[in-house]
Parts: sequence; structure tokens; C-alpha cells
Amino acid sequence: MRQYDNIKPLCTPLSVLLLFLLLVTGCSNTLKSGWTDFNAYFNTYYNGKTSFDRGVSQVRSQREDINPERPIGVYQKPVQTAQEDFIIAIEKSADILRFHPTSGYVDKAIEMIGKSYFYQGRFFPASQKFLELYATTSSEKTRQRAVLWRGRSLIELENYNEGLSYLQSQLFSSDYEWDDEIKSGINLLIGQLYVHNREWEDAARYLSEGLEGVNDRELRARANFLHGQVLEKLGQEREAFRAYDRASDPANPDFSVTYHAMKKKGQMARKTGDYQWAYDFFVSMTRDDKFFEYQGDLLYEVARTLQESGDYAGAMEEYDDLLHQNLHSPGRESIAKTYFGLAEIYRDHYQDYTLAAAYYDSSAQQIADLSRLPEDFNARLLADSYGAYANLIDRVQRLDSLLHLGSLPDEEFDAAIASVREQKVQEAEQQEAELQSTDDRMIMAEDIEPTDAAEETENGFLNHRNARVMNQVSQAFTAYWGPRPLIDNWRRAEAVRIAVINRTNNGDGTPATESGGQVIDEMLEEEEEGAGDGQVIVDLSDIPFTEEERAETREQIAETYYEIGNVFFLTLNMPDSAIQRYTGVIEKFPDSRLAPQAMYSLSETYHSVSDTVKSREVAENLIEKYPESRFAKQIAESHRITLEETVMNRQDSLDQRYRDILDDLDESPSEANAERLKTFAATYPDSEKASLALYQAATEFISLARGGDGPNRKSLYEGAYWDSTRVVLADISKNYASFPAMARVELLQEEIQAEGGMFTGDQLDEIPELIGGVEELLNQSGLQQQINSMSISTTYRLTVTVDKTGQPTGVRPAAENEDHSDLRDELIEAILVHARFTPPLAGGQPVNARFEWDIPVKYDEFRR
Repeated sequence: MRQYDNIKPLCTPLSVLLLFLLLVTGCSNTLKSGWTDFNAYFNTYYNGKTSFDRGVSQVRSQREDINPERPIGVYQKPVQTAQEDFIIAIEKSADILRFHPTSGYVDKAIEMIGKSYFYQGRFFPASQKFLELYATTSSEKTRQRAVLWRGRSLIELENYNEGLSYLQSQLFSSDYEWDDEIKSGINLLIGQLYVHNREWEDAARYLSEGLEGVNDRELRARANFLHGQVLEKLGQEREAFRAYDRASDPANPDFSVTYHAMKKKGQMARKTGDYQWAYDFFVSMTRDDKFFEYQGDLLYEVARTLQESGDYAGAMEEYDDLLHQNLHSPGRESIAKTYFGLAEIYRDHYQDYTLAAAYYDSSAQQIADLSRLPEDFNARLLADSYGAYANLIDRVQRLDSLLHLGSLPDEEFDAAIASVREQKVQEAEQQEAELQSTDDRMIMAEDIEPTDAAEETENGFLNHRNARVMNQVSQAFTAYWGPRPLIDNWRRAEAVRIAVINRTNNGDGTPATESGGQVIDEMLEEEEEGAGDGQVIVDLSDIPFTEEERAETREQIAETYYEIGNVFFLTLNMPDSAIQRYTGVIEKFPDSRLAPQAMYSLSETYHSVSDTVKSREVAENLIEKYPESRFAKQIAESHRITLEETVMNRQDSLDQRYRDILDDLDESPSEANAERLKTFAATYPDSEKASLALYQAATEFISLARGGDGPNRKSLYEGAYWDSTRVVLADISKNYASFPAMARVELLQEEIQAEGGMFTGDQLDEIPELIGGVEELLNQSGLQQQINSMSISTTYRLTVTVDKTGQPTGVRPAAENEDHSDLRDELIEAILVHARFTPPLAGGQPVNARFEWDIPVKYDEFRR
């Protein structure tokens, strides 16, 4: 018998029953435990999802007012709201990952965390979460959504190049069978990234492809709007019109997109020359109650349409109504554009540049947010430029009048002065009558309507925003005080103004005007004693009576004409007007020292408009008429014209004369040395040594100003020698810009200004501001493109010296031991050439100033 024969079989009925009961009990407990776990992570996930959905709903309910002047995003930028809901969603999703890592809700939890981070504005952790989701999920569609959302995160992080590389590599991968809607979203994102890089053609292609599969109405409207903006950049206005038309879907819940798309349709029709359609369209929008809050902006579009169609009178009437209408105040940007439009009308249609400058200035003062205006909006630059032009025109007219008076025979001159005196008498009598009439009227303080505390708060300090109250106060002041000048000692100034200078002959036969200064001084002394009331003063001191004075006046007129030409050519980009002014200098003042320079500038202007024939013709005339000028040599090199041998021989002769002068100079600094050097430069301005001679003359004057045997001598002569130095250095800066030691000249000018009343930053009312801003300076000088290519972001601290008008006269690094930088040096040059600051004020008066200025330079990834 085997050893197991005594064992009883296990499969007795009792044993089977016991085994069955045991198995049923165990399975029941296991199933119960599993059901409990499932309930736990199911409830955890859906509690989080409820909070997440509520937060997303709040985010999407917040509508942004898009900026149609800059490219919009295809997806709306998330606003910072519902933070608590997203925190709960993140916490619940994290519990799924922590306590139920094997459940079927892990992918959903990771995706919910990433989206919650995104809606919170935490784009970097959102990007990392979508990378994690991409790596862990086994669902192809979930992986595709991860790619889309990571692309959105990279755009919000402004990682445009990384985003473009990432999305394109994923889109062209063979690993996917792309879902149509997700693929469309990725194409739209790639198109937006190309927009950021200003690659318009690629942007248009991807946006067009992306729009084919978009089902969401709001997303489709935004994508069509961006597509229209890109087509507009490409100059395809008719295609842009159709894109904006598709974006103006009235069923779109985002009303801002619908409104601006409709407005863009009218603008595109205007650009294609369909002015009547555009006019009717904008008028119909003004009558639609849906656009009531945009009435002011739409009225601007109506006026702009009339202006571009050539109806200037109608445009001006509409612009005026816009500025004074009370139904709904237009935005500041619309007001700025309205003043800008009026300035263009006065500039282009009426050629009234003075009024144009005033309207450009009004436009610039309205700017609150430059990003909401067209990219080429340059009201401040145009205001300054046309203001300078208007001042130059006034100067020319005044000089012409003075030259005419100085050239008149005695009898005609006396008659002209008598006429001027009579006119001044009439003006004085009229002013006196107005003063008397206003003295008879008085507005009492109690006549001004009182305002309560709430209204005072709304209207600002002393009600300065309330035009009605300010007008009443102004009337009360004028009624009490009369229209007197708002200056100190105005009564004494008025007494001087009504004194008279009679033009008679002196005992030696010379006109009294040659001693006019003495006559005026005598009249001032009489005024101090109370004499001279009731008469009128005619100031004759600026009239050029001698031939030498008239020649100098003609030179000043030629110089002003040349400056006007520079304003047109260098600032306003109006070469045709510049050509007229340069030609005027050449034809009217051929003997002027500015004539060769004007011919050189005229040739360069013709070259800038690609008229090479005219440019070379003027160059040849310059060499023929002024062969000894330095401009002849410069233009000969640029046009590859061989100069006459006599010209080169003359330069050799002048060089020898200069060496002879140097040999004959006194060993010690002297005024005679300086005058000999100045005489050489004045006699031979075309000499290559002329600028060097002036520089050495300046050093002679400086040595004299700083020298002397004792303090008395220095204080006695310092002022005159410093003045002479300033004149010489200014001559170098103005007429010899290519002087090799120009940097040293500028440094000396700074030092001398400091000697002559330079104010430092802490002495000023406020630090001057750069007109136009740093961004405009960098773009105008071309440095922004260089900064972008170098990916540089830094701040330079510079010491800037400006004159009373805000014009930079010197720029250098604030720290002497600062490391050398080519970019810094180019920036300094750009500031000297292109920059202008607000006038520095000390005690309310313009002064020369030196201050430290931090200028930030930052590469623009958007434009790199």
C-alpha cells in the first residue's frame, strides 16, 4: 500500500460546501473594496471638473475690447478671474494622480491641471503639464490636444520661434492621423506665430488653411479678422474686405470683433477707392443703435472718408462736429486722429503749415495709448517739424522786410516808418478802447454757479476740467483786470512801448538809426522819470542800412532757405519741396557761402528719388562753379568724376600757406595767433586745413581765457575769450561736420557751456523727456533691427547735454570706466543726430542743462 492510501478524499459534499462559502465571501469583499475605490476617484475627478467648468465659463464670459490697430490673437488671451475654482480643480486632479495613479482618469486629470494653469496665467507650468500629458497618454487624440495647448502656452510666453518650430515639427510628423478641428487650430497658431515675426505671406497661407476646419463661431470670427489684418499688410485690400466681412458675423457672441470687423470693411472700401460705398456704410452704422457707444469713432470714419475722397470742406465740417458733439464723447485716439486729419488738410490742401503744426501738436497731446493708433502715427514728430518750418518762414519774411526797408531811399523809408507808426497808434487806441469797455463790465464772484463736492471731485482741482466754470472765472478776471499782459512790470513795459523815436539826421550827417541803441537807452531813462507817455516806439535797430549789413542779411536769408530745405528732405520726407528750396538758394544767392552746400544737397535729393541724370548734372555744375569747395571733392568721389588738376594744385598751395602761418605764430598763446588762424579759415573755407585752423584758433582763445598772471586778469578777459571760443567751435560744428576731431570739439563745447551757466539734473524743474520716445528713436536710426539681430537687452546710463531748446549738444557714458561697446557708441551717435528733448527748465525758464539718462534697449522678439 502506498503511503497515501489512508487519506480520505477531499471532495466530500461537506468540504465542497465549505470551500464554496469561503470563495463567495472573499469575492464579495474584493468587489466591495473595488467599488469603493472607483467611487472615490470618480467623485474626486468630477468635483474638480465641476469647479474647472465653472471657472472656464467665467473666463469666457469676460470679453476684451480688441485693438484693431495691432494684430489680434486667434484665441482670446485668458483674463485673471475664477482663481479659486481653478485652484480646486488643480487640487482634485492632483488627488487623482496621487491616490489613484492607475485609474482611467489620469489623462483627464493631467489635462485639467494644464488648462487650469493656463487660465490662471501660469503659462510655463501649463506648458510643462502638456508635455507630461503628451508623454504619458496612450490616446492619440489626447496627444494632439496636448500639442495644441502647449502651442497656445508658448505663444502667451512670447516664445515665438520655439513655438513655431515645435508646432511645425508636430504638424508634419507622420505619427499622427490628425483630427480635422485640432489640425485647423494648430494651423491658426502657426499663422499667428508668423504674424509675430512679420512674415505676412506665410501667415496668410497658414491662416487660410486653418480656417477651413474651424467649427467654433467665435474662433472663426477672430481668425478671419486676423486674416484680414494680414491681407491688409500685404496690400490686398479687396481680399481683406472679404475676410473682414466673414469676421463680422452678427451671431458671434464677441461684439467687439463684430464691430471692428464692420469698421474695417468700410476702411477697406475706402482704400480701394469706393468712397461713396464707404461713406454710406459708415453713416448707416452711426444710425444703428447697436453702435451708439461708438458714435464718436464712427463720425471720425465718416469725416476721414470725405477727406480721402477730396471733399475737404465736408471733412472739416464733420471733424468740427465730432470735436464738439455732445451725444457721446469720442475716445482720445479718435480725437487724436481727428486733429491729425485737420492737420493734413491744412498741410496738403491749404498749404498752411503754421496751422498744420498747431493741429499736429493738438493731436500729439491727445495720445494716451500709442498702441491703439496706426503704427505710422507720428504726430509729435510732424508737429515739431512743421513748427520749425513755420518759424523759419516767419524768419525769412521778417528778414526780407528788413532788407527791403534798409534798401529804400530816405523819402520812401520815412513814409514806410510813418505808416508803421500810424498802425501802431491805431492798435494802441483800439486796445485802450477795449480795456475801457471791459472796465465798465464786472462779473461778481457770486455770479459763478456754485458746485457741490461731488461735482468738484468729478471736475478736478479747482474745477479745471469744467469748461463752463473756467469760462465764467476767466470772464470775471478779465472784467476786473482788463486784457493786460500776464507778466511782471507790465505797466512800465507799456510805457516804453508808447514812447517814440523820430528818425532825424545827426549833426555829422549819419542817420540816427546807427545810434538807435543810444536813442532807445535815452528813452528808457526818460520813461523811468515818467516821460514819453502817449507816443509810439518804432524799433529800427535791426534794419540793415549799410551794404555790409545788407550782405549779412542776405546770407541769413540764404541760410534760412537752406534750413527749410533740410526740414523738407531730412524730416518731412518731401523731396520735391526740398528741391525747390535748395534751388532757391542756388539761384537767388549764388554768391552765398551756402550755395555750394545747397548744390551738394540738391544732387543728393535728386539721387534719393532715383533721378540719377539730374543728380549728376547738378554735381557737374557744382564742380564747374565751385571747384575749390570741399563739397566739389565730396561729390566728385560719390559720382566718380575726375576733378581738374588745378583744383588739386590749389589745395597743395593752400596747405603751404597754412604751414607758413604756423611757422609765424607767436610761441605763447595770443589773440593775434587766433585771429590769423581765423582769417585763414575765412579766406579759404574750401581748404582742407580750414577746420583745423579754426580748431587751433579755439585752443588759443581757451588758453587766453584760462591764463593770466592773477585772478583780476582772468575775470577781466574770461568772458570775451570764452565767447570767441564758442563762436569758433560753433563754426566748426556747423560747416565742417566731417572734421576728424569733432568728438573733441563737442566735448569742449560741453565744458564751455558748463563754464557759462550749465544746470545739472538736480537743479532742473524736471528731467527733460525724449520727444517721441526711445522706441521711435531706435526705429528711426535703424538701431532696433541691429538690437533684434543681436538679441540684446540692457540699459545704458549716459550723460546728456542739451541746449535751451532741448537739442543735444553732447552725449557720453556716465561712467568713465565703462566697458567699450560699439552699440553704445552708435546709440550715442543716434541721439546726437536724431534725438530731441523737451526744453530743460529751471524756475520755469529755459536753460542749458546736463543730466544723467538711463536709456533701455531691448530686442523685440516680435520683429526679430
